[in-house]
Amino acid sequence: MLPDQLSITCPPGPLIGTVNPGGSKSISNRLLIMKHISGDSIRLENLSGSNDTKILESLLSSNEETMDCQSAGTTFRFLTAYLAIKHEYHILTGDERMKQRPIGPLVSALNELGADIRYLGNEGYPPIVIFPSDKKWKEEVTIQANTSSQFISALLLIAPYLENGLSLQMEGLVVSDSYIEMTLNLMQQAGILLTRNANRIHVQAGAYQILENRVESDWSSASYFYGMAALRPGSKILIRGLRHDSIQGDSIIEKWMDNLGVDTLFTAEGALVCSAKINHKPELEFDFISSPDLFQTVSVTLAALGIKAIYTGLNTLALKETDRLSAIKTELLKTGVSINQIFQETPYNTTRNFYLQEGIANIDKTNFATWKDHRMAMSLSLLSSLGPIIIQDPEIVNKSYPNFWKDLISLGFEVE
Repeated sequence: MLPDQLSITCPPGPLIGTVNPGGSKSISNRLLIMKHISGDSIRLENLSGSNDTKILESLLSSNEETMDCQSAGTTFRFLTAYLAIKHEYHILTGDERMKQRPIGPLVSALNELGADIRYLGNEGYPPIVIFPSDKKWKEEVTIQANTSSQFISALLLIAPYLENGLSLQMEGLVVSDSYIEMTLNLMQQAGILLTRNANRIHVQAGAYQILENRVESDWSSASYFYGMAALRPGSKILIRGLRHDSIQGDSIIEKWMDNLGVDTLFTAEGALVCSAKINHKPELEFDFISSPDLFQTVSVTLAALGIKAIYTGLNTLALKETDRLSAIKTELLKTGVSINQIFQETPYNTTRNFYLQEGIANIDKTNFATWKDHRMAMSLSLLSSLGPIIIQDPEIVNKSYPNFWKDLISLGFEVE
């Protein structure tokens, strides 16, 4: 049990050591749904140790009528689709933040296909009640793709087990598309026949045959160590379990951090991350539309380096564990760094907002709030490279990376 706050002090000089972020939460959660829906008894190795994955694994093995997903968004969305085809009665709920996160587009799509799902509170939001349905399921549905890719992945994961498969049309700007591609990749690895043509995906009826049972390590969690290496030239950090042929979209952090002097050497053990002091470009641009979970890592790293940046693709951040854009703006403002919207485009009937980050972070034992968001805690820890900081509610990292603080200690950080 951790205290309410931690004091974090980064050691002087380069960071040398080995860390293990554990299995990918995103891959683990998809494989768990595939395993249970198929009745496959395969044992998954290097499964994520995150709270989100533990909650999903527990609920999938539960016979309880009421299932509490707590703060696990992926769990809630995947279970909504999974339970809809189980022909059982269930109530699905979560914590107060979960009740503010939309589920409407997924519920509407499932009901259109043949499910019987109703709301127990506000229309379009948890909690929901899932009734057994005797309707004949349709084989085609359209869903808005600009809210959450998890809605699309939830539908795709159950698609092979619909009598005639599923043709899914995605409308609007597709957000977090790399996660949809991850889902399709895992399904194909498990023997499912499918095709994708732009925003239309067709999945044939079939059955999962999970062949690869070792989950690759989590690139989203690894991103924080890329940030640390960029802030400590000369660092050599081995991140166990990362693969050069990863199906995770957040592996793009390897290329992005190359701009900050961070090189990656892949070995049999994982990725050896090495950094050198370079002359940084005065301004960088990033589009997070496919990898929104990297926003906080990149933003805090550039704030510590004093690099001006233009961001776009932040469409879904307000719907995460907290409003991540607002949270980062608030916390970085404590250090003298600002993020402001500078202009807006509307190409092809979609909206693209652009934000400018400028300033260099100044740390004076700054006390940072984490907004009940694991990624806020881990990204803000990077600012300890500038001086000792305080992180509130440090136990929130259990949501995705329970050993994060221990791995920092192994690199020489003082965490107390």
